[in-house]
Amino acid sequence: MKGAFNLLNYHPDYCKWFAFPLINYIVVIHLAGLFGWIGMSYAFQVLTRILQALCRHIISGLCYWYVDDLMAVSLAKMYINDSTLVDANVQQLLGQGSIAAAKSQHARCLEFLGWDFNLDTRTITLCARNMNKLVHALFSFHPTDKISISHIQRLASLLSRVSILSRHMRPYTHTLHSLSSGYVYPHAKIHLSIIAQSDIMMWRAFVLLLIANPSKLSRPVESFRRQPAQFIIRYDASLTGLGVGLYQMPNNCLVIYTALQLPFSVDNDSSNQNTMKFTAVVLGLLLA
Repeated sequence: MKGAFNLLNYHPDYCKWFAFPLINYIVVIHLAGLFGWIGMSYAFQVLTRILQALCRHIISGLCYWYVDDLMAVSLAKMYINDSTLVDANVQQLLGQGSIAAAKSQHARCLEFLGWDFNLDTRTITLCARNMNKLVHALFSFHPTDKISISHIQRLASLLSRVSILSRHMRPYTHTLHSLSSGYVYPHAKIHLSIIAQSDIMMWRAFVLLLIANPSKLSRPVESFRRQPAQFIIRYDASLTGLGVGLYQMPNNCLVIYTALQLPFSVDNDSSNQNTMKFTAVVLGLLLA
């Protein structure tokens, strides 16, 4: 969309609520949507949902609107027809010039919201701009130095996002999130714990491997499909024992089961209950 929020006009009765004071007793009253107001994206979301329903109905492929950006997938032979239909219908709703034609792209490899989608290799990975941000955030300090809370929070946010590429890397973000909690001043500097330093080194190794061999560590498109379960683990646990059964799908047939008395001294402390249940899950994986 071109000028996105500016495409919305306010009802005259409500324009008074968008009056903003400037200097010298000057007041600006907005008659249309504005950028910078936190509620604007929520208001525009009504229009986004309408566009979503409209475009899904008129094109042959699939599409998804994110605020004012349209991402769509069509067969190559249908692209021109689908694109023309979208442009015509959106401009009929919002007026001529509401489509930012100069920003429209079509290819088998495109960037969507910071991710590179490649239909030739059928993989998804970070776009170059976000990769550069990540590399700078990870390598701009020494793990044993004091680091600002704001930088730790930025790192935790970036790494949580990148962990979508590899589920095995998700546990290495937890400590960074925990470290920054409870601090009021973002510029305060602290030392990373030994575990956090180890997590940073793991992420550095992963990112270097991702850069060196993106085809190996980029995430396959097929991996986002829902996979049918081969086994189901059914379990229960108390502070003193647990029982686990492994069932094979799709027939829901019991393959193997076990029950154990646990040797741990938990002193009837109920806060250990979740740990015992987690132990049952681990035992179920071992049975599988």
